[in-house]
Amino acid sequence: MIKSLGAKIYAAIVHKKNQKWIINPIETQKKVFKKLILEGSKTRFGREHHFQNIHTQKDFQKAIPVRDYEGLKNYIDAVLEGESDVLWPGRPLYYAKSSGTTSGAKYIPITKESMPQHIRAAKEAILNYIFKTGKAGSVNGKHIFLQGSPVLEDKNGVALGRLSGIVAHYVPAYLQKNRMPSWETNCIEDWETKVDAVVGETQSENMTIIGGIPSWVQMYFERLIDKTGKNVGELFPNFSLFVYGGVNFEPYRAIFKKLIGRVPDSIELYPASEGFFAYQDDQEDKGLLLLVDHGIFYEFIDAAHFFDKNPPILSLEEVQLGVNYVMIISTTAGLWRYNIGDTVQFTSILPYKVIVSGRIKHFISAFGEHVIVSEVEQALQQAVEKENSTLIVLSSSADSKYIAPLLAIGLNAGYVPNVVETPSNLNPFTVKRTAFTNKAYCNTEILTAVKIVGVSNNSFGLIENTGAAQIEAFSPILAESSTSVTSVDKANDKVTIADAEVVVSAGRGLKGPENWKMIEELADVLGAATACSKPVSDLGWRPHSEHVGQTGKPVATNLYIAIGISGAIQHLAGINASKVKVVINTDAEAPFFKAADYGIVGDAFEVVPKLIEKLKAFKAENA
Repeated sequence: MIKSLGAKIYAAIVHKKNQKWIINPIETQKKVFKKLILEGSKTRFGREHHFQNIHTQKDFQKAIPVRDYEGLKNYIDAVLEGESDVLWPGRPLYYAKSSGTTSGAKYIPITKESMPQHIRAAKEAILNYIFKTGKAGSVNGKHIFLQGSPVLEDKNGVALGRLSGIVAHYVPAYLQKNRMPSWETNCIEDWETKVDAVVGETQSENMTIIGGIPSWVQMYFERLIDKTGKNVGELFPNFSLFVYGGVNFEPYRAIFKKLIGRVPDSIELYPASEGFFAYQDDQEDKGLLLLVDHGIFYEFIDAAHFFDKNPPILSLEEVQLGVNYVMIISTTAGLWRYNIGDTVQFTSILPYKVIVSGRIKHFISAFGEHVIVSEVEQALQQAVEKENSTLIVLSSSADSKYIAPLLAIGLNAGYVPNVVETPSNLNPFTVKRTAFTNKAYCNTEILTAVKIVGVSNNSFGLIENTGAAQIEAFSPILAESSTSVTSVDKANDKVTIADAEVVVSAGRGLKGPENWKMIEELADVLGAATACSKPVSDLGWRPHSEHVGQTGKPVATNLYIAIGISGAIQHLAGINASKVKVVINTDAEAPFFKAADYGIVGDAFEVVPKLIEKLKAFKAENA
């Protein structure tokens, strides 16, 4: 009782304080801008970009180009090597490690000025909820925020880890007593093991606040139900607040209602390693309050013109409602005019509120048409409705996996991914799919009128069938606000992991990136794609796009060749669906041999060249 009363009083104080920047966002942003320029002028980046001559936002835009992580990588590499005063005065407190898409892991600096803003924003989100709703009873129970391990590595004198693990070190003392799980459980690296331990510790507790990435929380809820036989609402009758962020929650909404048995209040957050940008401040409004007083200066580019030569750059006061904008940030962590890759739409101007509308790189451009995924989803939905289609079959490409949940929502359709066989029954419609990272199969019923099936890679062979198809004109009506022009990814003659029937993968056994030539040569002979293990991509030997495994890209090839890879459980989970697995390793006890169909105990530097030679001879004889 005393704790909840104290929370209400504290929430009222914080709310009153925050009104100063909420009702004066433009002036607040100008103050943030001036502070950033002042501090940035003390750095190498500031000297090289002539911060001493920057007095206005126009000066700022002329002096500094918009960059993504790759554009800032030379500076970040210097920071990682131990250089001070590069992007921000001094050295960072932490590096937040996150997955990159082109050149391995990203290491985002977090400074003594930026770290408190992450904590402040998370705290304010819950306090705002308490103030707006008057509900403070949840503070009396146990709280859990499913997160990564708080165990941090050392990177040239700076602590390195996942953001969620770093944040775990900043839980206030007054919350430690109510915080779950135990520190020991939180430090477990393997997620499967960790979630079981979390279930064991929490199933008998008075859980009132639960938070985390929806997919993680879903697994936690499912394990609770499996172990106790009760839905989450029965097990935790005082569970009243769900906090989530990181992904679109809509595809999860129905399953969470089923798992819980009711709909608790929820708060959506918009955090990232680069900064904490917004949170939901009203239970009746899906818009997220943009945090303009938290060490971040915002700029926006109309997504429709982002890839133009000189697109207009808008300040906060110039934005309009309902337009897709690419969000550009400058922060107290030294990220200058940084493109995080997200697109947002404003739902309110005073106060400024946004929804995350997508990713600027989520597009399809097969013929130079430059359409983003949301436009594809609109077109597909209209085509389905026009033809009165009841069954939609999609591939397992990255675009399809992104489109499918959106399409399912629009059509009120059931969606089953990773399907490996034709339906075993049509009434009820039943398909077989992989589950638990391809370790098991399950038969899933789709009970909705419209059904969406995502076919797993290489589950069905190619069958030629002659026939005639009728071509009809179809012109979908696309909302203007969803249009975005993007760059073109030009096709080359290299096979991608997603499309490959054969993959040649290598690990740390190759000793360095300079030895990948023979892997690429073997792949060329076989018409295969190249891949790698997680440690290899983390070391920067190969691009992250080649990382295969549970935390990288899963593959379901006809032939998977693993060279110098020991076979960690996460890697095996990602390749489990491949039909034939061949392993080459010097260690006869390597775990990969237990999963292999064929194994060669030997030195890759001796075996692979001989294999290439034999394959070339075979191809020549059978050309």
